[in-house]
Amino acid sequence: MCMKMGIAFLHVAFEYDAQKRNMEAVVCYTKAIDIFLEEIDGKCYNKDKKEKLLQQIEQYKHLVKKVETRMKTLRSCGNSVKEVHIKDDATGYTYDKLFGKYLNEDVKEILIEESYLREKHQLKNLVRFFELSIKSCPECRYIRVVTTKDPNPNSEQVAILNEIRTSLARRNVHLNIVFNNIHDRRIVLSNGYIIISGRGLDIYKKNDSNFGLGVCDYYYRQCKQTDITIMRSSGFT
Repeated sequence: MCMKMGIAFLHVAFEYDAQKRNMEAVVCYTKAIDIFLEEIDGKCYNKDKKEKLLQQIEQYKHLVKKVETRMKTLRSCGNSVKEVHIKDDATGYTYDKLFGKYLNEDVKEILIEESYLREKHQLKNLVRFFELSIKSCPECRYIRVVTTKDPNPNSEQVAILNEIRTSLARRNVHLNIVFNNIHDRRIVLSNGYIIISGRGLDIYKKNDSNFGLGVCDYYYRQCKQTDITIMRSSGFT
């Protein structure tokens, strides 16, 4: 049964690899490898069969390295496509206006590196970006968010992120959350565009009124001063 499960993960990994669904491919390759290694440790195979299985596992590990190299290239910046300089208190800058052009049917995966996702308004900004992404990228099935973990034991960060993950799952999108000590803020789209923002997604100021323009439509929301650069990945230049 375990071997059959490993083979099933391997077949899915091959499919994702061919479709350039890199993060998903690595996940499935890794699961298959782990299952195969457990199978070898748990059963008494003869020397020849065990050696053959180990050789196959090494081949699968090589495939993982190839995909990871492709991911690293995708994350590396190439040519600058556009620069946006947002002045303090400026309005008219929705996520759709800033990023909508680059979110399309060619996006199959999204990597978001956002160092601070702790406050509720930051997490709501993440949801707002997800809403745009899911609507604009019908082929996107996997999103990875890398952020720092809030050290406050009373923080709602993990609970809210899990709630967001559940919501995305209803749309057949898997959200992978990775906690790491990072400082960079960037969004990497699998279609070869990289969004670099000095403030990440946290570009909006708090509205002065609970019933004023900008509460619902962020076209009217005042912004913080920030610079945003759209890059083309070196793998696509």
